[in-house]
Amino acid sequence: MLLLDKRYYNFIKTYLKDENIVKYHEKYIHTWPLHPYDALVDLIKEKKPKHFLEIGVFCGVTSRNVCELLNIIHHGDFSYIGFDLFGEKLNENLNEAEPEYIKSQKFSNPLKRFYYNYFKKENLNSVESIRNFLKKFENNITLIKGDTNITLKITFQIILILHL
Repeated sequence: MLLLDKRYYNFIKTYLKDENIVKYHEKYIHTWPLHPYDALVDLIKEKKPKHFLEIGVFCGVTSRNVCELLNIIHHGDFSYIGFDLFGEKLNENLNEAEPEYIKSQKFSNPLKRFYYNYFKKENLNSVESIRNFLKKFENNITLIKGDTNITLKITFQIILILHL
């Protein structure tokens, strides 16, 4: 296992300052029909990032929508990195925990449930399923499977090594 070199901690911490953390405006939380997802779309349209990192891909719906939007903005020249457990078991010694609602998640669309459970025999949250769902953007995406307490540290170390 790779661990992040201590000299890079301050470099990473600079990205965790309050001014770099997206906070939803009250209008997206308390005003119908607005939704916090609308804030994300507005932010992407405003900032036009070429690189997007998502922690918690789940079934890939936001991932797909973000990739579609970035594809339009940058004419295919963008990158997306998605982190998720993708059904992997957790290391109980670490803090990351799968939310209770995911364990008993039932999708309201019966056709979707039938298609994935009986026809494709595929877990909606599997890395294979998400990769297939994002196939249109296969040259732009990287999906990283595992506990983010470990995978984020390794990924940041690799990024720092490549860019120093």
